[in-house]
Amino acid sequence: MEMMDLSIGKLLGCGRKYAEYFPLNRGTQDEAELEMQLIGLAQEEDGSVKLLLLEPFEKNESDAFPTRTRSVTTKRQQLTQIARHLEEERYQNNPGNYFIKQVQIADNIYDITESRIGMLEAEDIFFLRGCLQQGWEPQTMTDWVFDLLGLCEITLDADWEELVGAITSWEKVSITLGQYSKRIPVKKKMTLNITGQSEDVKPKKYVLPQEDYPIWIDRVYLYDPWEGEEEQFSDPELLECFSQEMLEELKEQNERQMERICPKGKYLPLIEYESEDNRQLEFFDEHYLSQPINCSGKKVDFLVRPAQKRGTMGHPLRGELLQTPVDAYCGSICVEVLFYWEAQKEDRIAKF
Repeated sequence: MEMMDLSIGKLLGCGRKYAEYFPLNRGTQDEAELEMQLIGLAQEEDGSVKLLLLEPFEKNESDAFPTRTRSVTTKRQQLTQIARHLEEERYQNNPGNYFIKQVQIADNIYDITESRIGMLEAEDIFFLRGCLQQGWEPQTMTDWVFDLLGLCEITLDADWEELVGAITSWEKVSITLGQYSKRIPVKKKMTLNITGQSEDVKPKKYVLPQEDYPIWIDRVYLYDPWEGEEEQFSDPELLECFSQEMLEELKEQNERQMERICPKGKYLPLIEYESEDNRQLEFFDEHYLSQPINCSGKKVDFLVRPAQKRGTMGHPLRGELLQTPVDAYCGSICVEVLFYWEAQKEDRIAKF
């Protein structure tokens, strides 16, 4: 293979220029679960070394986030449509669900200093166009849809000459990919009593029907997001960093935002729950689900951690704020669990 020098502007209109570039054309082996194409090694002007790969996205992820239409007008309908798209994609091998954990060439494992996986940007398209014009032939990816191609760029802590030598010797390349947690649709309605923060309350068990998966609701109580606000903005450390005028401005901005989330005198219901493998659940209250899509509401932009690390059943305790403010005398709330996040423990390995 002949070295391609992209630093002298051979690529027309290309925003992605490297000091040196070595083209490759190696696809994943037949048994690979993820189809990828190793297209080249690149060296930046600062000396950093990058491994470049192409991968086909199975579906445009933006389809999973519907906008308002005649048939989708409420937040319940919007979330139902998102759930349907997620269910369709649940068992797909979409590269966007992965991150790079390890790169091995021959017997050497290289440290990864940076990586990115994403849909092709304009500079990537011009770059590939330039490579094609110079004779690069992607023989193993002729049936891929160009609009759904993604570029994976991995920066390695490696010597350029050493890496080029290993590649030209046709040493085996192995890339280990970890999986992000997946958002899984589920559906469970429940009416929860406001129990307060007493530790004497017995947890109530519910089962998510589609998965036959038990969860326990430990406590449900009313949380006041305004509590401690005055103390927060009178902290001596803040006074050392900001002028009094700036602090007043920040406080006013915070109050305006808080007023939209939960007006003074109202409370946000807080659900403390636990499960065997510490799944994160998404609760939605009935009032919120009935609101139009363009109505303000979810998401609540702050996190509340339970005072206890573990619940009554001995599992890690999680907290979830609901979206609709309630009065102090609220006795119960109707909620639905519509999604949970499932940790992906298995790695995938792409071999070239």
